[in-house]
Formats: sequence, structure tokens, C-alpha cells
Amino acid sequence: MTSPKIDFIVSLYGPALACAEKTGCSWQVILAQAALETGWGQKVLVGTNNIFNIKADRAWKGQRKTFNVWEIINDKKEWMDQDFRVYPDYASALLDRVEFLKSNPRYTKAGLFDQGIMGTLEGEARALQRGKYATDPNYAVAVIAVARGRTMQRAIAIAESKMMA
Repeated sequence: MTSPKIDFIVSLYGPALACAEKTGCSWQVILAQAALETGWGQKVLVGTNNIFNIKADRAWKGQRKTFNVWEIINDKKEWMDQDFRVYPDYASALLDRVEFLKSNPRYTKAGLFDQGIMGTLEGEARALQRGKYATDPNYAVAVIAVARGRTMQRAIAIAESKMMA
């Protein structure tokens, strides 16, 4: 018996592995971020397929939707309107996440693509925090905890068994 959380990760497992193989990024971080950013798929911004909550900045040429979300500003939780990217499906979101990170110099400066960091759970999580992927000052700890947690490990085991069948 599975749960919606498990089913969400199982549905992303194959695409996350393919994305990691193509880009060198950590598939564990891909899955953990998707779980963390969406409450395990339960809180995807409606009508966006944006599983990484990537905002639509001026450079984004695709569709966008505005949502009232919280951010941590000067150690305080503040609600504000933000534009977010809209994708036709989750696979598109996976691929765009990597393009978004590569095109933003703050992630390169944070060391995300450095040898010994790229492709590792801990290294990428810390680099994402240094690059200010999220306003949460404990973002790296949260990503690592989700990746190593029981729910994620169970979902991965189920996904792997389905791939072997």
C-alpha cells in the first residue's frame, strides 16, 4: 500500500534519474527539492506543474501565474505576490530547473557546478542555500533531511522495484 507522497516520488524517480544522468546533477536533490517545495506533490501551485517553485523573472519567456506566497525577509515571514513559471508537465519542470540554475550566475558563484559538489546530495544542497534558492536559512538541512528520510527511502525502493519488474 502506498500513499500520495510515495506515488509522487515514484512518478518522478525515472525522470529525475534521466535528468541527473544528462546533466550531472544529484537525482537525490532533484527529488528532495520537489518533495520539499510542493509538500510531496500536494501543494503544486495550481495550473503550473512548477514542482520547484521557480519564479518567473524578466528573463522567463513562457507562461506565468501570480500567487500570494510567504518569503522570509529580515528574519520575518512576509506574504507577497510573486510570479511563477508555468510548465506543460513535470518533465519540462525537471529540465528547466537545470537550465534555470545554469543560467543564474549566483549558483555558479555558490559552487553548485564545482567538481566534488555537483552530483552530491550534501554539496548541492549547501550550494543551493548559498545561492539563495530559498529564503529559508535552513534550506540545505531541510533538503538533506527529506532526501534521507523514511518516506523518500521507501518511495525510492518502490520506484526501483518497479523499474526492475
